[in-house]
Formats: sequence, structure tokens, C-alpha cells
Amino acid sequence: MFFRRAFLVFLRKMSSKSAQNSQRRSSPSSGTLFKMQAVSGGLFAAFAVTHLLNHSLLLIPGNNTQDHEHLMIQLRSIYQNPVVEFTLIGAFILHSATGLVQLVNRVQRMGLKGIPFLGSGPPSLDWHRISGYVLSGVVVGHFAATRWFPLQSGYQIDVTYATLSMEVLPWIFPLYYTLFTACSIYHSLYGITQAVNRLGPSSVRIPQTQSLWKKILFGSLVAGATITWGVYGHPIPRREEFLQIYESYMPPFLQVWKSM
Repeated sequence: MFFRRAFLVFLRKMSSKSAQNSQRRSSPSSGTLFKMQAVSGGLFAAFAVTHLLNHSLLLIPGNNTQDHEHLMIQLRSIYQNPVVEFTLIGAFILHSATGLVQLVNRVQRMGLKGIPFLGSGPPSLDWHRISGYVLSGVVVGHFAATRWFPLQSGYQIDVTYATLSMEVLPWIFPLYYTLFTACSIYHSLYGITQAVNRLGPSSVRIPQTQSLWKKILFGSLVAGATITWGVYGHPIPRREEFLQIYESYMPPFLQVWKSM
């Protein structure tokens, strides 16, 4: 309750400052913000979909981590190219920033009555926003854990890095990966359909029934659990290297493998 109230006060101050600034200069229109979100979200969604499809290869009978790693090495040569990587980081920052601006705008309109995060549209939009709020924080942590800290440690990780996390902390990471994947799928699909319907040709319209989006939400959760299951249970030949990376950023109380 305290954190919710503190965050709402923070939003009120931001919206008040935004209102004062708007008297001195015009702010981007809702249409401009939507276009910025559509472009930045589309760029990042392309990476997310490719990354999840790579992990999905582990679900195909006969495939193993070597097949997965072979494709990942080829993909990394593209998305870890400095130009591409910084473009993706910029797209994520822009997408999150425009989302925050829209949240502040909703606070201005609603005056903090009710929950400004939700309630101004159909349930499918609420789920889209919730998944977006979750991803805004989780993507940063995931980037740090799978890119920044391994880079600082001098190791290149593979998919068994995630396998090991589920083995040593089974009460955290299976659920984490399931929800992370589900949020990525649902948020991407909803955002893409909204962009197509609003910015695409008038002859192209994607149905937006709530019953359809309930099924997509359920399907996203199932897909998240299935992909997570595909990553689980593989041999981990580089266990000690990966544990060293974990120890560089995980708090001591989570480093349960030291007492095993």
C-alpha cells in the first residue's frame, strides 16, 4: 500500500510538471506517441520473436542444445553487432519512455481516481498494459543477467545458463521464464495488431474481440510454460563458469548451491 501510494504521488508530480511544461511548449500528440511506440515496439518485437523461436527449437524431437547453440551463434552475429544491439536498446528505451508519457497523460485525465494503469479500455488492453509494465522491469534485469554480467566475467553463455538457473533455484526461475515469455508473446501480438489496425491500410483489419484475446492470453501462458519446459533438464557442461557469473550479481541468500 505504501509503495503504491508513493508511486501515485510520483506520477501526480510528474503530471503536474508536464502540465506546466505544456504551457510553454507543445507535447507530442497521442497519435505521434502511438507511432513512436509502434515503430520501437515493432523493432524490439522482431528480436523477441526470433529469440523465442530459437529457444523453441529445443521442443523439436531429436534437437539438442548443440543445434540450438549453432543457430544462436549465427543470430548473435546479427543482434550483437554494435549497431544492431544499440538500435534494439534504443528501441526498448523509447518504447518504455513513450509508455510512461502515456501513463502520465492518463493520470492527468483521471486525476488519480481509481487505478490509472488500468480501466480506461477493454480487458485485453489492461492485459497489454500489465504485460508491458512487467516487461519494462524484467527486460532490464534479463539483459543484465544474460548480457552485461557475462560480458564482464569474460564468458559467452548458452541456453544451459538458463537451464542451470532453474536447477539451482526451482522455486523462482521456472515461473519467471514462463511469465516473461508469456508477457513477451501477448504484448507483442496485441501491440502489432493495434499498429496494423491504426496505421495499416484500411482494407486490413484484424478482429479485436475480447473472447479472441482471452484465448491468446491463455495460449501465451501455455506457450511460455512449454518453451520454459524445453529449456529445462539439459546437461550443463559449463556449470562452474555459469555459477561464477551468478555469484557476481545474485544476493548471497539466493546462492543456495554453495550449501549443497
